[in-house]
Amino acid sequence: MRGIELDIMKQVKLEVIKGLSNKLHDINTSAETLGWSKRHTYRKLKEYKKIGPKAFIHKNTGKIPRNKIDHDIKEKIISFYKLKYYDFSMLDYWENCWKDKISYSSLRNIMKENNELVFSMHKKTKKEIRLRTNRLNNDLDPLVIIKNKIPLLKHPHPTQKRETNFGAIFEADASNHEWIKGVKSHLHIVIDKSTKRILAGHFSEQETTESYYRVYKETFVNYGIPIKNVTDNRNVFSSKINRDSEGYSESRTQLQFIFHSLKVSTKTTSIPQEKALVERTFGTLQRRWPQRIRIKNIKTIEELNDYLPTLIKEYNKKYSTPIDNCKSVVRKFTENPNIVFSYRTTRIVNKGSSIDYDNKKWFVCSGYEPLYLKPKTKVMVMKTQDKNIILQLVMMYIT
Repeated sequence: MRGIELDIMKQVKLEVIKGLSNKLHDINTSAETLGWSKRHTYRKLKEYKKIGPKAFIHKNTGKIPRNKIDHDIKEKIISFYKLKYYDFSMLDYWENCWKDKISYSSLRNIMKENNELVFSMHKKTKKEIRLRTNRLNNDLDPLVIIKNKIPLLKHPHPTQKRETNFGAIFEADASNHEWIKGVKSHLHIVIDKSTKRILAGHFSEQETTESYYRVYKETFVNYGIPIKNVTDNRNVFSSKINRDSEGYSESRTQLQFIFHSLKVSTKTTSIPQEKALVERTFGTLQRRWPQRIRIKNIKTIEELNDYLPTLIKEYNKKYSTPIDNCKSVVRKFTENPNIVFSYRTTRIVNKGSSIDYDNKKWFVCSGYEPLYLKPKTKVMVMKTQDKNIILQLVMMYIT
């Protein structure tokens, strides 16, 4: 076996086949010892008699693999990431540039071998790379010994039961982030809890009632009315007046009035884990969307809203479950959206049977005939998004 190196297991197999060749034991004993079939044992014996110990060396040993990635391509992968795609995650970088050329695992191994810290890399992986770099630089941190303790949470948030019905729970929130480089804006979204599907979205400079009107109007018209809606405790959803420990308040905001009129159950909370899906979704979007927006050279919020449907479609295709795979419990939205999503306020009739609104005098009419109401009668004024004014009589008289 001069010039041939075999590991221990291969040496054991060689000794068994050599004994079989010298008729020291029979084929049944040899096959049972090696864990092979009799046919394979005969095949190996024939090969041993022909080429000797080389029969136990794989044919590809010492050869360059056919799928080996060239050194030039590895350098191109690293330099291309540093120059242009420095804020992409590893998966995004692979999907946008190298999906048709190399596998994702190969790209990941190349980046790790070269100790490249990639955006949104796991903490454990970053720690391994830093330790490896410190060892190379002979700059190891002192070892810190931590005593074993049972880690108990003061305020636990256990895993919630998975929702299986589309429309059972919609979650909504807004994320203040630098979606365009140097420009912070708020992304408003509504997402279904069962399918993890983004139903509507809108960018604006601030988190406003108008932006939520846009996303809810689009959601209800395109998908329907849910059973329950979960949001945070922002004033557009829950007034601070008379708010109880559960986050509910008696006084209704504009959106509370809409949900109440559509018979949608609402829940507002200041605990992020209570609406974990929309919070995790924002984390995913903040890691993926700013890079695509930068590559598309988008500079304004108007351009961003034009490109938003493409981003939502791409996200839903990759991360959400098809609606047809779930039972739907949404109700069809049959009301006039311009009236439902209008801004409501109340006015009191004066002695001239009119009300003051927007620096003008208004009369409540039945058809084209004015109604001369008693003073101190309450009237609801609805201003639609297309600037029309609708007056509705509230059956209440203030004494």
